[in-house]
Amino acid sequence: MRLLIRLAILLVWLSRSIHTSAAPVSSPTAPVVVVDLAKLGWAPPCNVSDREFFRDFTLEKLFAQDVNTRVVFLTEDVLVAYHTKQEGEDWRRSPRSIEAFFISSKDGSLLVTRRWSTGLRRSIDDLADSQARLIPLDGGRFLVVTNGVITLYSLDVELLRQRKLEPSTDLWAAQSIASGRGMVLRGNSASVPVKYRWLTLDTLETKRCLETKYEMPEYRGRDYAIGPAVADEKSLFERTRSGIRKIDLAQNAKIICDDPLCRETGNLSVLSAHYLGWSGMSGIGVVEKDGGLVWSRSVETKYQQNAFEFGHLETAISGTKFALWAVANGKPVFDGVEIKDLTILVYDVTNLKAHPLVFRWKPRGDWAFGLSPNGTKLAIFDHGKVQIYRLQ
Repeated sequence: MRLLIRLAILLVWLSRSIHTSAAPVSSPTAPVVVVDLAKLGWAPPCNVSDREFFRDFTLEKLFAQDVNTRVVFLTEDVLVAYHTKQEGEDWRRSPRSIEAFFISSKDGSLLVTRRWSTGLRRSIDDLADSQARLIPLDGGRFLVVTNGVITLYSLDVELLRQRKLEPSTDLWAAQSIASGRGMVLRGNSASVPVKYRWLTLDTLETKRCLETKYEMPEYRGRDYAIGPAVADEKSLFERTRSGIRKIDLAQNAKIICDDPLCRETGNLSVLSAHYLGWSGMSGIGVVEKDGGLVWSRSVETKYQQNAFEFGHLETAISGTKFALWAVANGKPVFDGVEIKDLTILVYDVTNLKAHPLVFRWKPRGDWAFGLSPNGTKLAIFDHGKVQIYRLQ
């Protein structure tokens, strides 16, 4: 059942051996900490056969399946492994709760366990629906989104602020901006256009500066936009058929990257105050917010038949590093790295010419990974265990 949520991401790496010219790469040889979540009280979701799942299949049922465990760092020394638990077999009516394990990344000890009641998710895309999501901010603070309510917590899981989102029937999504010092809220209603609001963390209300109110409706231009936008302090960025588009608060819009790579299907992330990260179908890139594509790596022509797939960029909140997974048939080379099994590539934004750090393994079920705020650590979740690596 978990493979449905991944949407067959890992249907690869089965075939022939291919001669490669991979460059030497460095990788930590062993994790500095390994945490067995089962010993902390974590348990995997009940596995449901495909036959049973598709008996009454709907898209609503698919979107509600939130079975993956996620790992996020709050500070260099504290990470959270969390998942959604369903109590009962009726996917529509069974109570759901977020179960979160706050763990020391220094020694793997459990700091605290917290639970929040939550509702059904209505989209697979976290940029469209943040229900049952924990969103890291600066200084160890974090947001929890549940049942039309956003709640701000301190590192010690002390409630700082709370806001009820009206109407609660809308689809709400939140994202961190400005290295975690602010947030953008996206509201999707059936009756009015999608609206983005820049909130101040002091009040969780819409930010105002002189006569400027920091909010805007979803941009409706002639270029077809694909999927929700990512945000920084004053702008939205979205993928269109013509490339990556920037829209400011005054609704001025322009294409900032029309390179063929930027016109592919892919995933957009905010890396820092000046840069966006992009992973497409044929490679990855870094886009300057007003200057276009400044760095990229693409699949070589001789490997284009190897069915490459690149995942969403996970970023350090400081903007110092980003990481993504890659898979492919056979053992082709990408950016000097042989892609075999599931491969995670970690790049240093300050030195993109350097070879990435490389992590490989064969997942045995649900998996996830995350970077610490300063990019000094990487956590990988697989088969009920969290492995924490120190990045050099």
